[in-house]
Amino acid sequence: MTNSIVTKWQSTAAIIDLNSPLRKTFESNPIAVKNNIAVKKHDGYHIYNKKNIWIFEEEFIDTPSHNLQQIFDKLCIKNYDNIQCFDSTTNTFNVVTKSDAEDYLKIISLNIIRGVGYEKLNISLELLSEGKYSSKSDRVRHLINIYVLFLLANRTKRQQNRLEFTFEGDLDSFVFETEFGKGNFTDGLLEIYEWIVNEQEYSKAYKVKLQIIRSLIIKHKKLDGLDLIKNQAESIFNRIVSGKTDHYFELQNNLKDDFIKISNMTSESNSSLNTKLFGWLTAFSLIIFDFIKESDGQNLFRRIICSTSEKTNVLLLLLIMALLIIMIMFNLDISDIRKQYQCLKDLYVNQMFISKEDFNKFIKKPSYCNMYNLLLLCLLIILVLRLLIPMILLFLVQFNIEFPLQ
Repeated sequence: MTNSIVTKWQSTAAIIDLNSPLRKTFESNPIAVKNNIAVKKHDGYHIYNKKNIWIFEEEFIDTPSHNLQQIFDKLCIKNYDNIQCFDSTTNTFNVVTKSDAEDYLKIISLNIIRGVGYEKLNISLELLSEGKYSSKSDRVRHLINIYVLFLLANRTKRQQNRLEFTFEGDLDSFVFETEFGKGNFTDGLLEIYEWIVNEQEYSKAYKVKLQIIRSLIIKHKKLDGLDLIKNQAESIFNRIVSGKTDHYFELQNNLKDDFIKISNMTSESNSSLNTKLFGWLTAFSLIIFDFIKESDGQNLFRRIICSTSEKTNVLLLLLIMALLIIMIMFNLDISDIRKQYQCLKDLYVNQMFISKEDFNKFIKKPSYCNMYNLLLLCLLIILVLRLLIPMILLFLVQFNIEFPLQ
């Protein structure tokens, strides 16, 4: 949708009203005056498309009547290494002297692109995606993704606004089709682009990264879950940089084995707790049975709940101590498993360069906050209350007897 400041478009020139709030900017700003950005005519100010000025470009993209070829024609003439970028928030021009345009053209020149010339794809995605990507319009985000796919795909075929991107491997391939303005795009491509182009560990790193990304896209057969693809690509690339590529997929299998090991340790700890709890409940049942055996059948429930005899208190203390010991032993087991988890994480992430996201996908950190600890805590609170409340009530009764209320 065209910005309200731009009343209409004449080819690639924006026309704004003579009484526009930007009138003073175009008439007084040194950069605007020097570059003769706005030409005053009878129907408004005409802002022509100039190679060293970036202004109202997103508004041009957002206009539904502008097709992909018109957008390519407008953006490709820019000199992205020395361009004045208009900031609509402050109504000022900021100079941009460094861009990714050269790197972008260098990389896409390795791909086969039909239906549009390479020279028409001159673009700075850093500039086009400047600001918050999620806040941009659907057409702008779709265009950014199209530019990224030109770089990622081995082959591209374009017919008007329709594009077909082909990812080719040694034995397999994947084809993704889209039509500009129709909205079948996915988020995450820009982050992959930035990782390939902006994070250059060495001069030819982009070639290796491209190959990895293409292989993973072909493997997944879709452009969904791109954050996972990026994480996997980072892990593989880190292995390559470290010179240990032959062992990467072996490490993936080892990671699964270690996941099973951690899971078994957790299961054994839970099983041990179940055995201890069963023993504790058996002792508890014997105590209750002892109460039943000694009682005459009168007020049995009250005796169990409210008894304050020394025998009862000693048994309760023993049960509480046993429960505390069980709880401490269980949490010591969890602590040992967490240490094992941290050692594995340090090994895979810091020494073998598996990404944290990849590691966490396989192995979850054992938690103290779990169902068993909650159960133990509830039992402990109940027993402590059972021990204290009758004693407190007895004390209050005795207090009232000895010191009657006046």
